[in-house]
Amino acid sequence: MTRITEFMNLTDTRIDIGSSRVIKTSTTLLAIGTSQGVVVVFPNNSESVAIMREVEAKFRMDINQYNGVTSMDITPTGDCIVAGYERGQVIVWDTKTNVRSKMSY
Repeated sequence: MTRITEFMNLTDTRIDIGSSRVIKTSTTLLAIGTSQGVVVVFPNNSESVAIMREVEAKFRMDINQYNGVTSMDITPTGDCIVAGYERGQVIVWDTKTNVRSKMSY
């Protein structure tokens, strides 16, 4: 838990991804939804951190078209995270590839 707190409290992290808004846990991971629409995933079995957000491929710029994360859930297998956003969008994130699933609404 200390590494998560340290990571989320870094000044550069807060500027880049915003502050914590929603936290969800499962047996395999911990996910944090932020004020800037980012989902940060900390797998229980490793020191890695996955950051899931929309990125405009041509310019590699972050796009926060959904605003902040307001709700989240993790599938029983831990393969997907479902995130709800301020503007009403629902995005299914694939935790294996760290990209948006085609099932998003």
